[in-house]
Amino acid sequence: MSKENIIDLFYNEHLKVNEKDTFNGYKRQVTGRLKEYFTMEEHKRKVKELTAEDLDEFYNHLRKELKNSTIDHYNDNISSAFKYLLKKKKVRYNPTDLINPITVEREEVNTYTAEEVIQLFTILKGDIIELATIFDGIYGMRRSEIIGLREQVFDFEEDYFFINHVAIQNDGKDNVEKVYFKDKAKSKKGYRTFPLFEFVKEAVIARFEQIEENKKIFGDSYNHKYDGYLFVHDNGDIIQPNYFTKRFKKIIERNNLRKITPHGLRHSIATLLHLAGVDIRDIQDWLGHENVSSTNIYTRGDYKKQVQTGKVVAQLFREFNGLEDKEQKKRNKKRIFISRYEYPLNGNLLDNLLDKYLANFTSGEPDQNVTSHINL
Repeated sequence: MSKENIIDLFYNEHLKVNEKDTFNGYKRQVTGRLKEYFTMEEHKRKVKELTAEDLDEFYNHLRKELKNSTIDHYNDNISSAFKYLLKKKKVRYNPTDLINPITVEREEVNTYTAEEVIQLFTILKGDIIELATIFDGIYGMRRSEIIGLREQVFDFEEDYFFINHVAIQNDGKDNVEKVYFKDKAKSKKGYRTFPLFEFVKEAVIARFEQIEENKKIFGDSYNHKYDGYLFVHDNGDIIQPNYFTKRFKKIIERNNLRKITPHGLRHSIATLLHLAGVDIRDIQDWLGHENVSSTNIYTRGDYKKQVQTGKVVAQLFREFNGLEDKEQKKRNKKRIFISRYEYPLNGNLLDNLLDKYLANFTSGEPDQNVTSHINL
């Protein structure tokens, strides 16, 4: 080990023990600025020679082009590498423990009001990412969770679905496999179950039916590799997470909507639930956050609580999903998914404009006064 430099540290001792998505993230850093800096003659170091001062100089070098938030990722990766080596007793200390603190800038994330969310849904009506955006805007799901949805996670009799499988975008230029899948969530809290709203259920069923029709149309040229996945193109190719993000951005720009990202839409439902009086811990469960502090940036895993949170979402988008009728049917069948308390709702959250958007969406005939400025 004493003969190895900082680059060898990553390749030989750290990268190989990480999962594919973590590996690719580290690899881009190692083959980029990290390698460029530490292969300069004046900066070459053996692993045991690396000091906190060396790292401070490296991070100051990075600050010429990068934000502290990105530099903090470099530091986290180097730190985790040294933690691994400490366990193996190959180094005596972790130099990242002694560096100057890195102050990470908190970036503001644009969020939408309920009215703006419904307007976006209306604009996307019939688009290939319409349903994916609904899962984002109503359930607050991550794009990896959305693209990873498969038919087997939906229960159309009991009206629920769950998260246990994700799609990861591989951004490495030297990798042929651009999307791969994992039977795991981002964290323990990521494994969660959602109530399946009636309009979402109908849209999901319709999409799977269309997929079966597409298989007949494309015949032998249909790609069966992703059979069972909800979000595929007409020919069966998976809709890549990056494709979703890029198309989302293009539609926002073309229609002169207030700037927002898919991640910002996730923030939006968290903010709306918070304003509606939902407990922060229940928002945490809805979003799949491991800890409450993560949820607080946006503004317990009990399914009854998820259903109760779903009721608040249903009221925020009340004519959009027909959940009230569904709840009545459940009571008639003596179903037991009733929470032990009710959330107080802020009546100012929705107004007549929202109802108008909802009515336009569900009618199938957009009001020209609402959408005449839209150019798809």
